[in-house]
Amino acid sequence: MKTPKNYIYICSKEVLCMSKAFITGEEGFIARNLRRIGILSNRLGYINPWLKENCHLNDKGEIDFVETDLNKLKRALVDNECNVIIHNGASVGTDVCALNSRRAIMNNVLGTYNIATIAKELKIPIVYIGTTVIYDTQILQKRWLTEEDPIFPRTLYATTKYEGELIIRAYCQESKYCILRPLFCYGGEGDMNSLIAKTIFNDVTGRKKNFKIFLNPEKIKDYMHVDDFCSAIVEAATMNTILTSNDDYNISADNPVSTRDIVDEIEYNGIDTSYIQWIPETDYLGNHRVDNAKFKHATRGCWEPKISLATGVKMVRESYGNHTDVKYDPFKHLDNIEKNDINIETHYNFKG
Repeated sequence: MKTPKNYIYICSKEVLCMSKAFITGEEGFIARNLRRIGILSNRLGYINPWLKENCHLNDKGEIDFVETDLNKLKRALVDNECNVIIHNGASVGTDVCALNSRRAIMNNVLGTYNIATIAKELKIPIVYIGTTVIYDTQILQKRWLTEEDPIFPRTLYATTKYEGELIIRAYCQESKYCILRPLFCYGGEGDMNSLIAKTIFNDVTGRKKNFKIFLNPEKIKDYMHVDDFCSAIVEAATMNTILTSNDDYNISADNPVSTRDIVDEIEYNGIDTSYIQWIPETDYLGNHRVDNAKFKHATRGCWEPKISLATGVKMVRESYGNHTDVKYDPFKHLDNIEKNDINIETHYNFKG
């Protein structure tokens, strides 16, 4: 099936009234794309602009959920009739957390505690954006991961995100929550981490420098276009049986292939991939295949990934061809690591 560039599907059979969402980390990768999908769906309102005058902002211009006066934020949420919190704000990625471990812990743990206590007091359900890297993937190399599989976070990023999950579970039982664990999102606006973004950006913009990728090209991954994940968030935030389930759900593209096959797809779009320098010993996830059946069943078949890898890579290639955001640079964190002479390999190669 041919997928349009900006698609949305709406088929929930049990939908709340128009949700008015407070989204943490609103200038981040997921939130920027979620705003677009939410507007297109006409089901997810975004109230952050009306909250900012009451809140402390961070250096990105986002509502700072660590430093903000929580009483002011609570009053603003009540005044704006917020009926769902999407807790997306976090320090994301092994490299980002390695660059500033204190900030990562403050954002991902203390920040989540602050949001959870607000949700509890105001009785507002929360969608917590987790991650599938928390699983004990080293013992699960030969099969797909499910929500029932053992947890063993092996990096600071994974550990702090799992601590966030535990906080949500502990504090938000009565106010209700759901946890979404995405897998390898790429594309859309502001993709700072993916192999696809880095490789295409490096060639199309004329950067053309060698760069490290901390993956084993022979291992299987399941890259998902961010629009598919954002559509899943819309479903979770507006479908009462999911939003108030107090349960966790894996979200994936359901189409795993080897990392080398992903590179082949990038090359098919005319991109020079010879600048990639593989660091295979740092691939602590190995084969990473995640079963999304639980979430699809919860939506009664209304949600499924729509954008194939081939279509998604083509969309990224086309978007960089018309790139106008001079502030965007997916190599920002890698360049900072090089500049500050940080041995990032030790952060990827944690053995537990």
